Amino acid sequence: MTAQAEQQNGAFVHIPLNEWNAQQAAIADIHSKINRLLMIYDRPLTIKETAARVQIARPTLYNYVKDGKIKATRTDKKLLFMPEDIADYLQKNKA
Repeated sequence: MTAQAEQQNGAFVHIPLNEWNAQQAAIADIHSKINRLLMIYDRPLTIKETAARVQIARPTLYNYVKDGKIKATRTDKKLLFMPEDIADYLQKNKA
C-alpha cells in the first residue's frame, strides 16, 4: 500500500506506507517536543535546560549558537534561550 503526499512543486508522489508512517511519527515527535517546551517554560532557559530539551550536548549547543542555528541572548556571562526560539529551531530542523 502507498500513501499520497504533495511535493513542494505541487506534484503528487506515492510513498510506501511504512515510510509515510515513519515520517508522520517523526513529525509528531517534533510537535510533542515543541509543545512540551512552550507549555512548561514561560521563562528563558539556561544552556543546560535547553540542551536537555533539544537532546543535544552542551558543546554542540554552543556551536549552534555561534553558527546562528539557534538564537540565544547573552546576559552577563550566561546564555539564555527563549522557548519560542527553541521551538523555531525544532520546526526548521524536523527529523
